[in-house]
Amino acid sequence: MRTLQEAVQSAAELQSTPFVRISAAIRAYLVFFEQHPEQVELLIQERAFFHDRQTPTYFTYRDQSRERWRAVWSSLVDDGHIRSELKVDQIFDFLGNLVYGTMFTNHFLGRSAEEQYSVIIDIFYHGILPAETR
Repeated sequence: MRTLQEAVQSAAELQSTPFVRISAAIRAYLVFFEQHPEQVELLIQERAFFHDRQTPTYFTYRDQSRERWRAVWSSLVDDGHIRSELKVDQIFDFLGNLVYGTMFTNHFLGRSAEEQYSVIIDIFYHGILPAETR
């Protein structure tokens, strides 16, 4: 999990604008698990063998990076780039759950991290409604 966090953070730190940092982090996350499929299997095994744990290791590490990302999302809300009625934690959880599930789906179905990354970014940033109806 530390290696995953380092990969995601390193990719994000190379970017200067918040939306590009977020995008780089999502891509690094999906690529990490594509390149390290054994890590996906370990997450599955941890849940199977240690289901009585209150918080799985993955979520413990995710929570450790929460404050860093909360600041990025908060600045986007404060600057009016994101709807103000959305709570930062809702956004963070929504996107985190989306990429977490995508990581498993990619692993199980052999989907490309790059392809799924592009779809996530497009729909997350542009929505599903045509521009004229938004």
